[in-house]
Amino acid sequence: MKKIISLVLVITLIFSLSSPVFAVDQPITSTGNSDSVQYRFAEGLCTIAASYKIGYMGAAWSSQRNCWEFNFRVVGTGSARTPSGGRKYAIRCALIDINSTYNSSNMSYWTSNAAKYIGSAPETNGSTADYANLMSAIAGMAITVLNNLGVSYAWSAITLADAIRNVVDSTSNNNTGLTRDWEWSSDVSDVGQYFWFLVDVNAGKQVKFSTDYCILGPGYEIVDAGTSIYTCTAPAAPSSASASELAANNVEKIARADFLEKAEELELSDKIIKEFTESDEAYFYYAHSPQVTVSHEAPVDSDTTDIRTTTELLTDIEKHIFRSERIIRGFSINDANYDENKGIIEKHMKRIDELNELRAKINSASHSRTDYAFDDLLQRYTEVIQE
Repeated sequence: MKKIISLVLVITLIFSLSSPVFAVDQPITSTGNSDSVQYRFAEGLCTIAASYKIGYMGAAWSSQRNCWEFNFRVVGTGSARTPSGGRKYAIRCALIDINSTYNSSNMSYWTSNAAKYIGSAPETNGSTADYANLMSAIAGMAITVLNNLGVSYAWSAITLADAIRNVVDSTSNNNTGLTRDWEWSSDVSDVGQYFWFLVDVNAGKQVKFSTDYCILGPGYEIVDAGTSIYTCTAPAAPSSASASELAANNVEKIARADFLEKAEELELSDKIIKEFTESDEAYFYYAHSPQVTVSHEAPVDSDTTDIRTTTELLTDIEKHIFRSERIIRGFSINDANYDENKGIIEKHMKRIDELNELRAKINSASHSRTDYAFDDLLQRYTEVIQE
């Protein structure tokens, strides 16, 4: 598996400025990643697959914060199947990660644990929301990708929306990112997660953040669907932007009298609705297509044949440390399988220690590709990650 997918998507869709029409759950565009692994259980070589799609919904202007509020919705899907296509109960945890990667001082995140912003399936309790109108289009895309990996899935887009409940088991919010984690006391065969998050980008600034979705379970440990890196370029404030910049970003000017109707149509966040209705501003501005570009990076694997330099080796070590940290995080939230989880956690704590030790050795001296020392370090690295 190649470590980098050289794919860049430039999101530039053209809409009518006079009367744009959008379905509530239909993103301006969507992108995402997927991956699968095969692991030999008692039933034979089973397939565990994960896919996720992120729908980009546009950006709302906040004059109070002097920023554009970029709207994103994630749907992650996971499935485990036996060689005959039957369900394999092998998924114990699911994770969503959002991390700032560039210019974090000019961006911030906002979300909520209210029902309309987050949910999961299967769950035995929890409230519901109008998930069909919030996520079904994006869910359909994620399920299609999952099926293309050769596995079936328990739900359709509509039945997944019906099954979603407002449940999240662990959360983390800070200036540089968001994490959302789910776990099941009994391993499951199919999972689906929904998460709506906002990225505030200061007017006229460019920022980058990464997204990822993983499922975890015993044996195979983790299926990382892969990382998407978003570059968001915010236009200037509407009061200072040129006519050409407003047109290029397809900024719609909405009169106060029409705001509540448009807020429902655009499915704006509660935050921006409250902010605008409590202000004395005459107009609200919504950018239907500000510049967003996306690149994709495949998850790290245990293939070391492409590593030729110490720089590449150090990069791989960093990725495997992060992979082990994520595995530890996932299995740490599950209390129902303590002994098995403890063994997996201890394995990866040991791996992190060994990788840190190897990284220190590499940084202490210069090793060219022709040096025996480099080959020795590479061999040791291979042994550590394949244990």
